[in-house]
Amino acid sequence: LKNVHSALSAEEVEVNSSAYPGLDSLAAYLVTPKVLNHKDKEVRLFTSLCCVEVFYLYAPEPPWDSNECISVFEQIISQLSNLAHCHSATQTNYAMYFHILEQLAQVKIGVVLVELIRQGD
Repeated sequence: LKNVHSALSAEEVEVNSSAYPGLDSLAAYLVTPKVLNHKDKEVRLFTSLCCVEVFYLYAPEPPWDSNECISVFEQIISQLSNLAHCHSATQTNYAMYFHILEQLAQVKIGVVLVELIRQGD
């Protein structure tokens, strides 16, 4: 997942490109309970990082259904709650939590969550 995150964030990845034929499959894999709710905290962190990159790539329409999007948001929020334990930018994983926040702001992923909530009413 570290390598996947690096590739997704470092390259000019295009959805539906012949250069990246497995992107839809990757998006589907990331939201499986086995990965999204993995027992290892580092796997959950890198899954969340990959998910925000996938949100960025697929914007404005996420590749997941509403239940899967909500599961992704729950995991992202869980990851961001770990910032409460970071007292310095030099601490382990701080940069990764910060990257999640940057992507949330840049892509306006929160708008997707608001739309999902509206659809549920």
